[in-house]
Amino acid sequence: MAKASIEKAFAKDTDTDQALVEKIDALEKSLEREQDGRREDRFVCLLIVFMLLDILLLNGAVNMSVGIIVFVLQLVFLLVVAKRMGVEQIAGILDRILNTFAKRGPE
Repeated sequence: MAKASIEKAFAKDTDTDQALVEKIDALEKSLEREQDGRREDRFVCLLIVFMLLDILLLNGAVNMSVGIIVFVLQLVFLLVVAKRMGVEQIAGILDRILNTFAKRGPE
């Protein structure tokens, strides 16, 4: 009789453990999505800051070559930052844009 109750107690523990493992997995996935969203938000804020700085600083530029050079340098910087922050979608887009510029070459 005692053996059956001990086995029953352990069976409940494994069910409880399995439920806890499932809850922990769900919470880890939820946390990962939240962290990814925050990284993307930070990247978008950084992008907006760059755009505003470009508008303020390059408004009085004498010619377009300064703006183009700054734009290309910022693309390279943003690509590095996007990869570092783990924003793969934006890193892929920026990588394709840079490849397009690299394929054109000097005109």
